[in-house]
Amino acid sequence: MERAVKKGIVLESACGKGHLGHDCAKAALTAGIEPDIISGDFTRKTYNYEPAVSLPYLMSRFLALGMPFEKVLACCTSTPARKMGMEGRIGCLKGGARVNIAVFEQQQGNFEFADVCGITVAGKELLVPMLTVFEGDLVYRDFSTIHCVRS
Repeated sequence: MERAVKKGIVLESACGKGHLGHDCAKAALTAGIEPDIISGDFTRKTYNYEPAVSLPYLMSRFLALGMPFEKVLACCTSTPARKMGMEGRIGCLKGGARVNIAVFEQQQGNFEFADVCGITVAGKELLVPMLTVFEGDLVYRDFSTIHCVRS
């Protein structure tokens, strides 16, 4: 991995049904090697199944592995945009950029995240999607937090 970094190779987590072991990830992070991009290797067979589950879940795993929130967020927004030559157009909140926004609740607690080998890492927070705007349209909203009064 150190040679890959020196060569400028993009490190992408590809957290899917058969990728990313916590031992390897912890060793890399301890050596100062972080992924450039955090993503899920999602297909119809792997989406919403452990150990990948969803991108917010994978982001939470990297938080549990010790990456700071700001770096985890950049690995899912501004860095992929820059690597694709789309900096300032996606992955940012800037005038003229595409309006794609995800709002998360940072739930505090004791969470365990399993990898492909069944090895778990303990975390103190879980990112839970609350709202998603895609190309300016509201496409998801968690209504479970809205309190309605019956009249």
